[in-house]
Amino acid sequence: MSHAASPQGNRETMTTRYPSPRRGLLAIAMAVLIAAPILAQATQVAGLTVHSGPSAAVQAWKTALEAGDTAALARMHGPQTVLYGVDNAVTHGGGDIMTGYHAMYAAYRPSVEIRDAGWVRQGPLLNSWGQFVLTLTPIAGGEPVRLDGRFSDVAVWTDDHWQYLMDHASVPAR
Repeated sequence: MSHAASPQGNRETMTTRYPSPRRGLLAIAMAVLIAAPILAQATQVAGLTVHSGPSAAVQAWKTALEAGDTAALARMHGPQTVLYGVDNAVTHGGGDIMTGYHAMYAAYRPSVEIRDAGWVRQGPLLNSWGQFVLTLTPIAGGEPVRLDGRFSDVAVWTDDHWQYLMDHASVPAR
């Protein structure tokens, strides 16, 4: 009886004949990494390209929010912006919207994670949607506040930056 067929065969033959589970996991991981760009490709719907991932406007907002860049946030919220907030409030205009941001920055350091996002663009008009996890870390200390929600927005490219026309965030009922 040969070593390859024998359960008592030498270790080298057994390893060669029966690959370790790690090799299988490595092969699966490599397949996922290779397939990821294919799975993330944009699709066409009614002549529009639907992209996956956060839009340029959402990325700019996230960057400004986490950096505490209130000037960038103010540019993104003009006089015509309507904000539908997670607290069911409707806020009109950049000035009033920025009052809310200033109050948040006085008490918290925010960070945000964007999930399951998508977007479409037609000319200067951009529509984005997705889910978010907003974490507010109290400046005075204490436990962070976590807010899981969803968003949709409409922005327009103007004067070399994105400006929201409508920004909606909500928290699903539990």
